[in-house]
Amino acid sequence: MSFESDIVKIVGKNNFSSDIADLLSYSRDSSPIRGYLPDCVVLPRTAFEVSEVLKLANKEGKKVVPRGGGTSPCGASIPLSDGCVIIDSVRLKGIQFNEEDMTASIKAGTTWAELIRYLKKFDVKPMFVGPHSGYSATIGGGCASSAIGYGSAKHGQIGDSIVTLEVVLPSGEIIYTGSAANPNAGKFGRYCNGPDLAGLFIGSHGIYGFITEVTLKVEPIPTYVDYFTFGFNHIKNSIDFIRELQKKTIPEHAVIYFDKNTIHKFGAEGSKSLVSIVIEEEDAEIGEAKSKLVEKLSKKYDAFYHNKCVSQSLWTKNLFDSIPSSGREGIWVQSCHRIPLSRLELSINKAFRFFNNKMKKYNLKIPLCMSATVVSGQNSNFVSTFLFKENDQNLNNKIFKIWDQWIDIILRENGGCPYWIGYKWTINLYKYLRKSYFDILWKLKKILDPNYIMYPNMILLRKD
Repeated sequence: MSFESDIVKIVGKNNFSSDIADLLSYSRDSSPIRGYLPDCVVLPRTAFEVSEVLKLANKEGKKVVPRGGGTSPCGASIPLSDGCVIIDSVRLKGIQFNEEDMTASIKAGTTWAELIRYLKKFDVKPMFVGPHSGYSATIGGGCASSAIGYGSAKHGQIGDSIVTLEVVLPSGEIIYTGSAANPNAGKFGRYCNGPDLAGLFIGSHGIYGFITEVTLKVEPIPTYVDYFTFGFNHIKNSIDFIRELQKKTIPEHAVIYFDKNTIHKFGAEGSKSLVSIVIEEEDAEIGEAKSKLVEKLSKKYDAFYHNKCVSQSLWTKNLFDSIPSSGREGIWVQSCHRIPLSRLELSINKAFRFFNNKMKKYNLKIPLCMSATVVSGQNSNFVSTFLFKENDQNLNNKIFKIWDQWIDIILRENGGCPYWIGYKWTINLYKYLRKSYFDILWKLKKILDPNYIMYPNMILLRKD
């Protein structure tokens, strides 16, 4: 029996492909990075089928790459070596809402848009609403990449909303984390029954196992919602404004925009930075008090532009629309990373100097966007984004060189930390993270994946 025929026995003929068009598609994500061509693509429907595929891969010595929606802008779901099997989670669908415990158990291939649409029937929503690519991005992929996005100002990253996980280990063994480790308990708590195993898989990009189900906290859809957009003459004022709001845990969602392109698009010419804020509360009286405080603090920090439409549009009818709409201008090159608000101004000024210098040096005229999504407490996700047409190889080479240099500055000078990794971060991270950190990652890898089949070369670039 061949490997192909054995796989087909597990998932069915229609859920296996070695067609060249499919293989080419799966060698890419939403970044300009080109991966290796996989040997085949497998689309399992259940955790059991994932388990059987991994057992077979171990037996045959096949390398495996787990894949969610493929929306990563950094080479995080593509083969980084030849001879790989892609396991696509697209058929792992299903949602179970537990009204009593206010949780939702979601199969890994479900998209964020599908989850929100389903939960709306019960007048609830996820606390963390999803990444900006939520139309295509999956729940499993969001967990594996430790997503930041809508609702992060109050609820943090996806991990802060995770209750339990179902994971298929590289060996094919299926495990459950938190309260779900006890089959008599149910899926209601993360930090119980011993160590927090869920944390091992969040942000791991699948190197320790294939996430097949995620249980998340949910909350009632709020009765009070308010929106604000403020312009500032000084970047420092906008950051200080957000820092004070965060100390009082005011916003549900908050983003600071720094580039002229975005500020012009939102009709706020003259501003050095633009702050978009969403307030949500179940109690209208509390919500109104928060809105008044936002307006009061905006005057303290000399905000001069005020409009609800921008924030409202981005939070409602245009939720998840920023990715596909800007994608028409070219392919994305991003450097999303966490950095404390206390160091954000310094990082922004350094970014402006760096990119202006490179634009002049290489005579480039391409769109550059810079923003910071606020993350719970005094943290942010600082993002710089190039949009360019990748059919010009000379331009490609210049952009990749700038990208590498900027990531190196983030890690070496700014002390920034990526929350999703991907190939582009991995090749730079190894230079700066402590050896003891990589040592423990590698020891865990050898225990859980002794045959080294699960996403080889992701994060762990060295082999003992």
